[in-house]
Amino acid sequence: MQVVSGHYDSVAGLRVWRREHIPAGPPRAAALFVHGLGDHGERHEEHLDLLADCGVLSAAIDLPGHGRSLGRRGHIDRLETVQTLIGEELQRLRGLLPAGTPLGLMGHSMGGFFVLHFLGSRLVPVDFAWVSSPLVNARARAGRLKIAAARLLGRVCPELTLRSGVRTEECKRDLERIEATRRDPLVHREISLRLGGILLHESSRLEGLAARIPESLKLLMTHGGEDRICPAAEARRLFDRIPARQKEFLLFPELLHEPFNDIGREEFYAGLAGWIGATLPVLGRGAEKMSPMAA
Repeated sequence: MQVVSGHYDSVAGLRVWRREHIPAGPPRAAALFVHGLGDHGERHEEHLDLLADCGVLSAAIDLPGHGRSLGRRGHIDRLETVQTLIGEELQRLRGLLPAGTPLGLMGHSMGGFFVLHFLGSRLVPVDFAWVSSPLVNARARAGRLKIAAARLLGRVCPELTLRSGVRTEECKRDLERIEATRRDPLVHREISLRLGGILLHESSRLEGLAARIPESLKLLMTHGGEDRICPAAEARRLFDRIPARQKEFLLFPELLHEPFNDIGREEFYAGLAGWIGATLPVLGRGAEKMSPMAA
């Protein structure tokens, strides 16, 4: 397995950081991962490594205002900016591989929201998706003051940032990993009024968009049962509306918002690996026949 990273110039006019986890052998599939608020792609290297070990060429981009990508911390100007970044990266991955190779989209928390929104908007077709602890109701934790600020000041001072209110200890209980997150200079707790307004408005549309997700999609949604940031019950209700014929909801009752970083994460990784193992052979049958790399 090889990791390659660096900046590239997006068609959205942004300087974006990309990290790729490349399998040792011919890829069986390719997928893009989208991180959450205040987060960055490098923090998700464990599950991207797992995907690479399973033969998935996986890429993670740092969203504008996050990680090593440029921009004011916590600020994204438009939903269309994220859609463009996701769409162009999916097209790039598709172009790297033989025709018929399965293509996937993955995301955590706010990234899970962007993934679900993208899937429901049907902008670029994908074969499979994994959504981790998705944000489906931005109003739940925002509070009246932040909601009012986003509405009244968002157009006047779109780049003005507020504290997100997310605390590291709400995400996991592993003290070593909590401290590692606190020391990470690329992690922040900021959200701009514009980004807050996008999440508030578009999450209210998510239920309708979820019903438009293609039936052919192979979908996994994972969630910690003790998640207080993005409650599992809200995600489950949305999951039930998704018409995908092959979908699975994995609930880990004792885990928090980041099941992959929490105490007991072994259960999470076993579930993720099991789903990949059961899903990719089905997805990869046609690709193996068409791929000269597999000959």
